[in-house]
Amino acid sequence: MSEQVSSFRLTPRWITGIAIAIASLIFVFSNRAEASLRFLWLELSAPGWVFLVLLLAAGFISGWLIARSRYK
Repeated sequence: MSEQVSSFRLTPRWITGIAIAIASLIFVFSNRAEASLRFLWLELSAPGWVFLVLLLAAGFISGWLIARSRYK
């Protein structure tokens, strides 16, 4: 039987992405105080990390959609 060798390499792109993700998580969890957000007619109040996680998720989703459309 032949063995499959993983083609995963730790490239500078991966290292940068991991560093940004770690820095983002540290930033998110260090901002636990109550925060208010006004958007259009809505006014929301929640811990600051909730808003930051939502913004990070929106950034990941938009980046994924842009990258996905680039290769179609």
